[in-house]
Amino acid sequence: AGTMLLHVLCTEVWFYAVHRTLHAPFFYKHIHAVHHRYKAPSCLESVYVHPVEYVLNSFAVCVVGPAISGAPMLVTFLWIGLVTFLQVHDHSGYWFPFLPRVLMHDYHHQQIRCCYGILGLLDGIF
Repeated sequence: AGTMLLHVLCTEVWFYAVHRTLHAPFFYKHIHAVHHRYKAPSCLESVYVHPVEYVLNSFAVCVVGPAISGAPMLVTFLWIGLVTFLQVHDHSGYWFPFLPRVLMHDYHHQQIRCCYGILGLLDGIF
């Protein structure tokens, strides 16, 4: 449980930093705008990103936590499965009380200057 919590915290910090940087005018125009073409996200859009963004965010959030924690292969595979599910769900448009992030993510696609994090922890600080 401690390892997964470390993965969540590492992912939150990594994703927030990269995602907020991708919203800077130069990076948004040349990289991140691809992902924001659609204001109402769909599941397929979770992987509809520029190749640079894929490496820095989509792929990186799967490996940053396990790399820092030295997680065993089984834990790493479980983490990658969870991250993949959540990435697709966040773009699905379906809201479940136990997975409220989809509302925050939909709002981010409509109002692109907010909700940069995954959990919103750093959005409240910065």
